Amino acid sequence: MKLKTDVKLFDKPKTISGIDTLYYFLETNKRYDDLYLNILDQIETTKDNYEKNYLKIKNKDIIITLKDLTLEFLGNAEGFIWLQDTNRFFKIGFKDPYTNKNLHNIRVQLLADGIYTIGIKSMLALIEDILQDFTTAYRPVTRADLNTFVQYDMSFVNKDMFVTRKQKSALIYKELYTSKRLETIYIGKKPFMLRIYDKRIEMLNSSKSTLMQEFFLNNAFSLEEPIFNIEFEIHRQYLKNYKIDTIEDLLKNAESLFKKAMDEIRLALPETIKEKNRYRAKTDPLWLHIKNSYEIKEFMQIQTPLERIKSKSYLFNEEMFIEEHIRLARKAKAHNIFITKELYEELYEKVEKSLKANNHSKEDFYTPIIIQKQNGETENLRLLQNGEIIKPLKSRSIKRLNNYELLQEYQKISKVLNVDSNKDDLMKARHQLLYEEIVKRNLEAEINI
Repeated sequence: MKLKTDVKLFDKPKTISGIDTLYYFLETNKRYDDLYLNILDQIETTKDNYEKNYLKIKNKDIIITLKDLTLEFLGNAEGFIWLQDTNRFFKIGFKDPYTNKNLHNIRVQLLADGIYTIGIKSMLALIEDILQDFTTAYRPVTRADLNTFVQYDMSFVNKDMFVTRKQKSALIYKELYTSKRLETIYIGKKPFMLRIYDKRIEMLNSSKSTLMQEFFLNNAFSLEEPIFNIEFEIHRQYLKNYKIDTIEDLLKNAESLFKKAMDEIRLALPETIKEKNRYRAKTDPLWLHIKNSYEIKEFMQIQTPLERIKSKSYLFNEEMFIEEHIRLARKAKAHNIFITKELYEELYEKVEKSLKANNHSKEDFYTPIIIQKQNGETENLRLLQNGEIIKPLKSRSIKRLNNYELLQEYQKISKVLNVDSNKDDLMKARHQLLYEEIVKRNLEAEINI
């Protein structure tokens, strides 16, 4: 692929700036001992219930409640008890206060899916809300991944196109290819490294891809066009060079830090690179555009009310459904409830009745009729409540719409009905079914008409 040597010669691609990952510590107060003992007690109580029934316990069997938030037990690692929220948006580690006293007692990891779904501010507020009785206001940051998504195919890049003032011996290069096409490139090493990768390929292999697809659609990105992520993984040792200590310091200086990182490792025009003095090579206009476009004001405006975060399940799929039912069955056995095939058959019948009781039938809105033509062919029509006969529209099943498509169609029909409330009953019926699906998914607060 031939690079554009003049920024004016190519359309500047769309970009979305953000912070992809954020890790930090929480300083604890004198009441932390009570919190740690409470967590241990919940873990041990669950273990005892399983062991007394000779059932081998798994981490997934242990559920911890802090304030009014439910967390899953992940296990012990690096001296911490690790818990994860049910949406898998963040992880929190809790340390024994009497071991390794030079290290803070609580570690927090905010993950990308949570950041892009409910926002950094909302996640910080949620964690503060559940832990405020046991912590101070001091939150030293340990890692931040500053990134930009770009609607552009960057599979043309390779390690030889990058220049830096660092010694070559201090850098680590790694390239991953799929069918001779660049998928991921790594440059540098901890505490400062650059990753560039094909986001669409990553989403294909992720069970949480719907969340990111909605994020991109909401930011006017096309899912049919290439999407690459330019991401700098920056650790505390490097952050100290710029006097960045706390979460507040990072958020205040994120934009200047990203731009300095883009200068530290630059994508250069190959024809201008001279081995004797590589750093004098001209920066690729695309790199300059990405650097100058980085701005997180809009990104930081992504926020969700606390009560909604606590009550809503953002991520639920078939795999999680099965996991949850296995956990319930194991919990039942641990509490001496005898699990049988007959019990599950009875449960299935009750579930079926419950689902039918809450659903509208199609006949509530129209009566399906079949017309026999003279040539022997048949045609499926619908008789509306007002006596009108219409052909059914070839519309997608509402159940198959993702959240973004569901809200978009509902809002589009709502605007039409607001202008002309005398539209046919079929449109009103779909409008009603769309709304019921929105309610089922707890998306009412997202409606914007």
